[in-house]
Amino acid sequence: MNLNDMDLQQYCALNRARFYVDPFADAEWFFGNREVEADVLRRIQGDLDVRGVPKLGVVGRFGIGKTHTLNHIKWLVETEPSTYPLRPFLMDVVWDENNKELNSWRAVHVRILDAMGEPFLREAVRRFDEKTKTGGSELSDAIYKTFRFGDENLKRSEAIVLADYFRRDVRSTVPAWQWLKAERGAKAEALGVPKLIQDAGDMVFTVLNIGCLFREASGLGILLLMDEAQSLGDVRKADSEVHRAFLKLAEPDNRDVGFVLAIFGGGVAQIPKVLTTPEDIISRLGVTRASLNEAFVELQRVLRTQPDIRSFMDEILDHLIVPSAAAQIIADAELSGVSPGRLPFTDGALDKLAKALHGREENRNPRIIISKLAEACSRAYRSAKSAGAYQLVDDTIVDKVTANI
Repeated sequence: MNLNDMDLQQYCALNRARFYVDPFADAEWFFGNREVEADVLRRIQGDLDVRGVPKLGVVGRFGIGKTHTLNHIKWLVETEPSTYPLRPFLMDVVWDENNKELNSWRAVHVRILDAMGEPFLREAVRRFDEKTKTGGSELSDAIYKTFRFGDENLKRSEAIVLADYFRRDVRSTVPAWQWLKAERGAKAEALGVPKLIQDAGDMVFTVLNIGCLFREASGLGILLLMDEAQSLGDVRKADSEVHRAFLKLAEPDNRDVGFVLAIFGGGVAQIPKVLTTPEDIISRLGVTRASLNEAFVELQRVLRTQPDIRSFMDEILDHLIVPSAAAQIIADAELSGVSPGRLPFTDGALDKLAKALHGREENRNPRIIISKLAEACSRAYRSAKSAGAYQLVDDTIVDKVTANI
């Protein structure tokens, strides 16, 4: 074994170039306290039974795993369609506070449509067309009859736009997207529709109608996985636009478009007031202010205890280390005090690192823990390069890694 020729991946027997967890590629894994995952899934499954689609949130501080949780839900939905009959779409809720055009419900609406994308709209229209065998001019009439939201002119206009522009690939869909996104360039006359989308209410109804169409075409609901949802409280006219939008999304009559909101905060008290005050939205979710945590699951419980943190470290190492490669390194370097599944960490070093991180609540955080494990690997690797001998992560390295925490 020539240390000079080894990169970090080879030195630590990793299955990737660096010591990291990717929220997308590693979405299969839910690290940490399984009670939290069980609470999220219990709410999702209960909502499917009661509300037709999930309607909930997850709340936690930076690094606690909100984005990873959304990706994990998306992975579950995609891999277990019989349990979760949904089509998931991941999106961020962010905007430019200095640009009024990008700080309104329309910004959220556009992100929802962009997350769905043109292929999805084509799929919905074509599957509906194949199922109903309408075709031609009758297709828009059939689509119109499936819609339940908005006034008659809105439903008729949306049906015409979807039927005319997403059934075949024979024309540009730019005018259709201008109408769907409520852009200023949309022309009712050019599209042959009686109405343009006029306000936040119309925008929400447009999305809900797409949900009606997709449900009729496929039997599946739509699930919007909305990251950074605390930004909803910063929307211009949030009290009117955002509140109205989520009132409609939470409405029992909406059985086709669900949502999971990932919200930054130290607990359910940090949920944007626009979603909780007055209580007309949360009451539709089957909770009160006193029972908010039933619909908004707190992720802070993921790593509550020192054993939780230690178990989390083991899960991460199980996920990242290739035991056969680690066993070869241990044999070649004649190492002791380390197992193939934990290289380059000794058990004592992991215990000590877990104890140090548990000492302060802000360090009981998946992102921080992964970062400290990665830093320890790097220190061991660099030390070995200097010394010319394999260096395990021991108590000395842990002391250096935790010196400032």
